[in-house]
Amino acid sequence: MAVPRAVARTCCFDASAYFVPTMPAQPIRVIQSILVALMAGLVLFGGVTGFLRWTSGPVGSGAPVEVLLIVVAAVYVGCAVASVVVRSKLAARARANRTENVELLRKDLLPNELRAAAIVGAAVAEGPGLLAAVVVLIGGPVDLLALVLVSVLWIA
Repeated sequence: MAVPRAVARTCCFDASAYFVPTMPAQPIRVIQSILVALMAGLVLFGGVTGFLRWTSGPVGSGAPVEVLLIVVAAVYVGCAVASVVVRSKLAARARANRTENVELLRKDLLPNELRAAAIVGAAVAEGPGLLAAVVVLIGGPVDLLALVLVSVLWIA
């Protein structure tokens, strides 16, 4: 993927330039459907993981569960920080285009910056939840499935 000229000329890489595509605004219902699908996937994967653990036991043998618990915690913290940083950059862009964005919202259309913030935020929240479910599946404590619900609430 080529780096845009505007980004290549600066000394600091601005990742938020990649999160705001030049697409027409989409209806709010489209983004809501995407978020519901991400939440449903987390709940279903967590449910299947819980069912398999309670009926069959852990899948992995000899997995370094203690290390993976630390990894899950680190990923949750890292993703929370990344979510705040990316969403704040996109919110600043949305504030810069406030008048245009208000008109789009009145038409039940979601501006590009807000759409990107919702989708990126949901993706960043989904990753740690899936990781927690996988750790439970390979032998981690079943209580870790609560983090799947935390991720679902994070998306909502």
